[in-house]
Amino acid sequence: CLDTYDDKAAQLTNKKWYQELQGDFKQASLSGYINLQKLTENTIDLITQTNHALKDLLVTELIRLQGFETIFFGVWQQNDHIFDKTLITFDREKIREEFKELVDIKPTIADSYHYLSADTIWYYWTNGIQLDSMYKHFKQERDSSEYSLFGELTEVIALDLEDFLSLIDNDFTLAVKNIPEYQFVPAPRLMFAVKLHNVAATKAAIDKLLNHYDVPVRTQTVKNVELTSLGGIISTGEILPSFALFKDYLIISSNIEQIKEFIAGSETIPSLRSSKYFNDINTGLIKKNNSIGYLHFAEVTYMLKELINWGGTIIGIQDREAARKSKIVIDQLINPLLDGLAMYSQIGTRRYIQNNKIYIESTTIIEKQNQ
Repeated sequence: CLDTYDDKAAQLTNKKWYQELQGDFKQASLSGYINLQKLTENTIDLITQTNHALKDLLVTELIRLQGFETIFFGVWQQNDHIFDKTLITFDREKIREEFKELVDIKPTIADSYHYLSADTIWYYWTNGIQLDSMYKHFKQERDSSEYSLFGELTEVIALDLEDFLSLIDNDFTLAVKNIPEYQFVPAPRLMFAVKLHNVAATKAAIDKLLNHYDVPVRTQTVKNVELTSLGGIISTGEILPSFALFKDYLIISSNIEQIKEFIAGSETIPSLRSSKYFNDINTGLIKKNNSIGYLHFAEVTYMLKELINWGGTIIGIQDREAARKSKIVIDQLINPLLDGLAMYSQIGTRRYIQNNKIYIESTTIIEKQNQ
C-alpha cells in the first residue's frame, strides 16, 4: 500500500469498475474484495512447485475457475435483521462450457411456494439444475461403464437416458415440514417437486417401471388428480411414500398430506407465501431469481433435537453403556449447541445471475433475547 501511494500508482479504490461494484455495499459494516483470477493463478503457481501427490488434481480443479474474476462481499445489520451479500463477476467468454450453460439460465419467479402450507420449515427452489446437460458432461468425462447401470431402466421405459432427462424441466422444489407430534418414528415430512416438459411421456415412463417391477400401488383421487402410494408398505404415522402428477409438476413425497396440500394450494390452508415468518425475511424471494431458500431455523433446530434424542433412545435399547455415553454428549454438547443456534429464527436466501454477475443475498433474523 505504501509503495502504491509513494509511486502515485492507480489505487484499486480509485478505479471506476471497483467503485461501481463496491456501490452495492455502501451500507455494509464489514466488506471485502478478492481478486479471484489472481488468487487462482498464484495458487496454481504455488502448487505446481510442490511434489504433493494431489498436485495434478488440485491444479485441474483450480483451472475450472478460469473466467471467474472478482468477489465482493458485505455484511450489515438493521435492528434484528442481518443482511449478507456476495457478488461474483465473470467473463463469459473465458469460463468453461458447462458453466456457460448455467450462467445463461435467466432468473424467473418461483411459484411453488403458493402450493406449500404455511407451516413448511424448509423450502428450496432453483431453476439451475439441468439434468440432461449434466449427464452429457458426465458422459464426456467418465468411462461408459460408469453409466451402463441405467441400461435396464432405459430398456423398460423404451427411452435412452438423455431422452428421459429431456422430459424434466430445470425447475426443482424441496419442502420439509416438522415431525407430527403423534408420530412414533420422528421422521420429518419431505416433499420434492419438479416441473416437466412432457407430462404424458413422463407418466408413461413411470407406469412402465411400476408394471415391469410389479410394484404394488394404491391410488386415490384428490381434486381430479390421481395420487399414487406404494401399496406394500404399512404406513407409520404419516410416512407413506407417494407421488402425483399435478399441472406440469411431478410431486414425490414421504407422505400423502404434503401432496394433498400442494394440489389444494391455498384453497384449504394458508400458503407459505402468506406466512408471517416467510414474509419477515422476504427481501427478494418473490422476485426473479435462479434459486431461493427459506429456513425456519428455530423449528429446524427443535426437529434436530427430537431426532437426536430419539436416536439416543434407540442406542439405549441396544447397549446401555453406549447409551450412557451418548446421553452425556447429547445433553452437554449437542442440545446446548442447538439451543444456541436457535437464536437465528429465520433465514432467507436468493441467488440470481445478471449482466455477467452472480448475486447471492441472505437475510437472517436474530430472535430477541429476554433481558
